[in-house]
Amino acid sequence: MLCGAVTLPTGLFAQDDPKRAEESAIIRRVRYSLIAQNQTGHVLEQRAFVHAPVRQTSTQRGDALSCTQPSFVEVDVFGNQTLRLQMEPLAPYAARIVTIDAQLSMNGTPQPQAIPPMLEHTYRAPERYMESVDPTIQALVPLLKSQSARQTAKAVFEFVRRSLRKEEYAGRDRGAVSALREHVGGCADHAYLFTALMRASGFPARVVNGYIDGDSAVLLAHDFHTWAEFHDEGAWLLADAHQGRFMREAARYIAMRVVSHRVPTALGANQRFAAAGAGLLLTMN
Repeated sequence: MLCGAVTLPTGLFAQDDPKRAEESAIIRRVRYSLIAQNQTGHVLEQRAFVHAPVRQTSTQRGDALSCTQPSFVEVDVFGNQTLRLQMEPLAPYAARIVTIDAQLSMNGTPQPQAIPPMLEHTYRAPERYMESVDPTIQALVPLLKSQSARQTAKAVFEFVRRSLRKEEYAGRDRGAVSALREHVGGCADHAYLFTALMRASGFPARVVNGYIDGDSAVLLAHDFHTWAEFHDEGAWLLADAHQGRFMREAARYIAMRVVSHRVPTALGANQRFAAAGAGLLLTMN
């Protein structure tokens, strides 16, 4: 899909009353920019990769996407969108600003979104940083699990809030088990622990990267955030233990990536953007 100015398919929310969901949706236009700098003494024609807003969640739908460099959009099984930028020739030691604009429909009332059969196991299984089969995690299940996903999620949410001291991002993720043992973690660790406990209890849950929408339409690097979601009554519901939000203000959360360490991405270990080769430095405002 070539992204000069791409309009994505509309009507992507799966719900009982599409018209009602459309009427209650809030249109948000967001922008973010990368600075691409050639650090070599020769002209560079190189590719770069950057996440765009997730195509669809229970509270978000991507309606339009545009960027200032020639690029293609790739969508994975989670609905994650990756822009593959084919950078125009960049002179030695020169820099260029790459700007991405997106139009989103945000819905404060989570809309039904079924889990695809191929992902049913994934959202219940252990993976890196979400060690749901670890004995430390398993030992907590009898104390937290209830009959319903929502009751369990509330108990897990409060447990994570009590158990972890908040810290700003320290340059590394601890993961669920290490954060629990050290009683401290950043936003990602709060999300990992919540997700691990929900999966250990047999309920689907996931971790999401993105931004919490403020007054500005510009997404900034220091506003990058990670939260968790659990699936109940056919929809993905917010559980942000780090910020103390449980099933409220979900329309403020702009999802950029559903996190899974099972599926390799073009960005590798990078969470937001990456250059395809040496010599090109990417930074975000």
